[in-house]
Amino acid sequence: MITKSEQKNNGLKALFLAAFTSIINYRTKPDSTTNFESIQSINMICVFLISGSALYIGQWIMLGYYPLALLTALFCISYGLSFIWIKIGKAYYASYHCLITAFTHFMIYSTVIFDRNAGFQWFLIAIIPASFLMLPNASRWHHFMFAVAVMLGMTVSEIGLHYEPLFDFPTDYRTVSIFIEGILLVITLNLAMEMSNKAIDKYRAKLTMLSQKDELTQIPNRRFFMSSIKHYAINTKQTHFILTLDLDHFKKINDQYGHATGDDALIHVANTINQIIPKGTLFARLGGEEFALLCQTDFKEHAIAIAEEIKEAIATHHLTSTEGEHFYCTASIGVAQLTQNDSLSMQLSDKALYQAKAQGRNCVVFAEHDIKEVETNEP
Repeated sequence: MITKSEQKNNGLKALFLAAFTSIINYRTKPDSTTNFESIQSINMICVFLISGSALYIGQWIMLGYYPLALLTALFCISYGLSFIWIKIGKAYYASYHCLITAFTHFMIYSTVIFDRNAGFQWFLIAIIPASFLMLPNASRWHHFMFAVAVMLGMTVSEIGLHYEPLFDFPTDYRTVSIFIEGILLVITLNLAMEMSNKAIDKYRAKLTMLSQKDELTQIPNRRFFMSSIKHYAINTKQTHFILTLDLDHFKKINDQYGHATGDDALIHVANTINQIIPKGTLFARLGGEEFALLCQTDFKEHAIAIAEEIKEAIATHHLTSTEGEHFYCTASIGVAQLTQNDSLSMQLSDKALYQAKAQGRNCVVFAEHDIKEVETNEP
């Protein structure tokens, strides 16, 4: 049983996560053409830098370094200005503003405020992966310049090419401070890597989806359909039927009304078929005006009935050209049962389709030939 204390903690946790998520997603539009991941990266890195700066403000106040607390507060405000750039739609400027502010912040800390023993120069390393996350579309020379700046900054700090530091950590506090800085650096680098991996996974999934989808009709393409029937042929014990469909005299539609109207016709036909096929049916565009379906049913009569319904839906659905003229198109359909030999099953369906064409088009033909007959006739 959940106690009131646990409910309160869960509520605070949910509130914190909701607030954090809303900040990270500030001004992001996943369905727009803007770089969704880069804006998320800017927001998250700015939040982290502001939070880290706020912790250091408390540290400086505790140590009595009030001028340093004020300077850190100014950097904190500067990081916050990145959100204003994002608000006005200038994410590119927000990235540079945040990165340059961070570089200036860490350089002043490591070369003017403290000496190299304070360890602030190690924060400069995080700027390199941050530049890739915040500027994913920038030229490689932009990232190269940030890397060179980081290298020079760390060199200046390490060899001590600066004046006597303005502040000095108490001896008994130095180790603790460096330990805290190390933890923050590890968190920063891990955060950058996690965001980078998520972006890579998302793009990989998007590329996979694009390789399996027909760009025009937004249904699966030939590659996906052929790999799917191979999988079903080998792994499933259920009965499936392949329906191969070809629009009749489609070249005449392109010639008479133009290719734009032809593309619209293909989209309308795909949408019409999608609305009437049984749930779970695989529907794909094989190329041009040819489509294919994989239906799960135990009876060939049902598969033929599905094909007839599709044929009638296409024939009775009027289409409109770009000039407003109405026209109709018809389809010929070949049906064959899927067996463990998926290639020959597809060949039978194609053969039935050609028979439908030969019989006058706008009809359905079931492949009555036995699969062994086709194998025997193979060259």
